[in-house]
Amino acid sequence: MTNHIFVLSYCGAQDFFNTLNVKDFPGSTFYFIDNGAQTYDTTFTGFTYTTSTNLGCAGGWNLICRIAFDYLNLEKIIITQDDATFTETQIEDALAETHDSCLTGVYQPHFEFSCFAIHKNTWKRVGAFDENFIYVYSEDADYKQRCMLQGVTVNSLMIPSKGANKSLTVKQNPSMNRIQYNRQYLQFKWGSSIHPSAAARLDCQPPFEYRTPFNELLPIDYIPKSPRIDTAYPALKITSRFPSEVEYDKFITTRG
Repeated sequence: MTNHIFVLSYCGAQDFFNTLNVKDFPGSTFYFIDNGAQTYDTTFTGFTYTTSTNLGCAGGWNLICRIAFDYLNLEKIIITQDDATFTETQIEDALAETHDSCLTGVYQPHFEFSCFAIHKNTWKRVGAFDENFIYVYSEDADYKQRCMLQGVTVNSLMIPSKGANKSLTVKQNPSMNRIQYNRQYLQFKWGSSIHPSAAARLDCQPPFEYRTPFNELLPIDYIPKSPRIDTAYPALKITSRFPSEVEYDKFITTRG
């Protein structure tokens, strides 16, 4: 069985291709989604796609899931980033532990979503990632809360998170820092963290106070398209649709 590994990249494409040795992954197929219109040199001849604009982390993940589950009809996949390090054995272990009621991260908490396996039915059941989290940060905490509320376990292989740096994009591009902005939206949506660990509460990790979005009688997968999206992505000029939905239509047009 082939391992399907989707890499979402914004600014580390060249380093990723300099590091990747496909011979170390004989049972895997890589799919490279360039979310930053990067210029890079590589002999890699696999699946690549460049988005028309930066969709952010949540938007990039949604695009990947639509490509993987709707277009390619895959059952389960790995989603990772361009600065993550892992072995094929770890990928296989994560996929083996993953089913429609269990999502598995390679890294230890709270870095599971730096490299994780997800089943098609989980994405359909829990819903799309919330693209109101602009650029990067807190979209994973939101999804973990929603998984918990939908009876989906977020598991971990407990691999030390050294080398997993989810905020690399922010560190290299300070103008994209929306950490506090996203945390404010997270708290508005789910209330305060009630995690038993003080460190986890400080890091805004689930579980949170509310059992439904915005503490209203709303479905767990309810995601309103707020003005914050139009502010962040004005070039898209969209009204009721999310950036990844617009991009997926463009993908279908280019791929046929």
